Amino acid sequence: MSINERTETHPAPGPIELAVSADVATVEVHAAEDHRTARVVLAPAVPGDAGAARLIEATSIESRGDRLTVTIPRTPGGGGSTTVVRGSGNVVISGGVLTGEVVGLVLGGAQDGATIVNGQVITGSGTTVIGSADGGVRVVATVPPGSRVTLTGQAPALTTTGPLARVESDTISGRVDIAAAEVVSARTTSGAIRIGACGEVRARSVSGAVRIRELAGTATVKTTSGAATVTAVADSAVTAQTVSGDIDLSAPRGVEIDASTRSVSGRTSNRRWSA
Repeated sequence: MSINERTETHPAPGPIELAVSADVATVEVHAAEDHRTARVVLAPAVPGDAGAARLIEATSIESRGDRLTVTIPRTPGGGGSTTVVRGSGNVVISGGVLTGEVVGLVLGGAQDGATIVNGQVITGSGTTVIGSADGGVRVVATVPPGSRVTLTGQAPALTTTGPLARVESDTISGRVDIAAAEVVSARTTSGAIRIGACGEVRARSVSGAVRIRELAGTATVKTTSGAATVTAVADSAVTAQTVSGDIDLSAPRGVEIDASTRSVSGRTSNRRWSA
């Protein structure tokens, strides 16, 4: 018999390392002072989704030391994810060969993205609804501040709130939206990467845009067609490389950016404004 929701609590208090592996999922991590111990809740992204309920039941959740590991098994279709990337009038489609039912669809663009499961928009903006699918799982984790997060998989979307020590994301088409982390390492093929307050960033995307809103340290950004936008709030060093994407660096007057930029056909700018 399938279950609709599952909750696990890490036994030890204090910051942890949360490791999530999933192919089709929306992952939310919330860090706050009142979260003394870590807890993770799994539920279908679309209420009543029997396929997601089966995945939740089969998910492995393991607590060991300061590490909490969540491993969601691959969906029954086993064909991977399908990604549609729209930008500048072009449409790029990539994904594995589907041998079974469609299990999830992620739409990403230069500015925003949307995760669609079972014909419904789960995250992101937009009104486009394509196809039908099942198997999407929503993972909501509450963790103490200073925790570390690792995400891997085909097309999971990651959103974090509150201060984290480190975030590592390695996906094919997942969107990444990080509020605050001391260190960020994010790599994706077509998902957009958005980072708030941070000290050290390494971000790589083929067709997704990379945006850093509050850099106070160092950033290395590489994209093929996605734009790279970095705003520094303290003296920082930025290395940015694109093929056709624009590079936009900015900071208030008095803040220095040691910049090394290169774009084959995109526009490059380095602006200052009055604070």
